[in-house]
Amino acid sequence: MLSFAYLWLFCLLPLPWLVARGLPARVRREPALLVPFLHRVRQAAGGESVTSPQDPMFTRVAQWGCWCFIVLALARPQWVEAPIEKQIPTRDLLLLVDLSGSMD
Repeated sequence: MLSFAYLWLFCLLPLPWLVARGLPARVRREPALLVPFLHRVRQAAGGESVTSPQDPMFTRVAQWGCWCFIVLALARPQWVEAPIEKQIPTRDLLLLVDLSGSMD
């Protein structure tokens, strides 16, 4: 049977959505990546755009999928089975030694 060591961690699943709703979006005025030789890359590409458009839906689904897998891993899934009992035939041996004075 599959069980989780920290089941309460699944309460963290809506955390990115709550943070995105609660905090305002940050506006960046400077470029995220500076490439000093970008003009040469554009010339080599024939003047076309060198950036590839990304599908925002795919990006969003991939981000949520990664977050779900991280929370799932943190919850420590464990496969718990019935305990294994080994029935090994054994013999009981008893050694009795009388150390009283009458046995001298």
